Amino acid sequence: MHEFEELENTVITALEAMTAVSVRTIEAYAGQLEVDDLTRITARFPCIYVIADGLRVIRKNSIDECTMSLMLLIGDKNYRSNSASARGDATTPGIYAILEAARGVLHRKKLLSGWSPAYLTGEEPKVYEPRKGLCLYTATYELQAQIKL
Repeated sequence: MHEFEELENTVITALEAMTAVSVRTIEAYAGQLEVDDLTRITARFPCIYVIADGLRVIRKNSIDECTMSLMLLIGDKNYRSNSASARGDATTPGIYAILEAARGVLHRKKLLSGWSPAYLTGEEPKVYEPRKGLCLYTATYELQAQIKL
């Protein structure tokens, strides 16, 4: 199994407990947000889509230093108020709570054998449209390993 698939599977399993706090969808990203119809996109919100985002390798003699990136796409919607998709309310947890919960599960945690713990490298908005009640953020993590040739 490729490291990307192993990482995605491990993260999805680690995050599954979040379905108990109103996260409806936790799965590997396969283009779910590449639809023009906003209703179809948001039907599975609140969501966390998991993407093994890249692998960088630096060669150093007989050892390769590898850095693997992981991205979470986190989406929520709430039509009740302009800030509820980000801040949450009685009907939805909100992006900020989901980001914080995911950080608690992943940051500084050992996810893969032979790799460092995952470290959060950033969280940022990708779509924030309060008037539409739509919020989509990314959270990026990195793991490192040294592979001897």
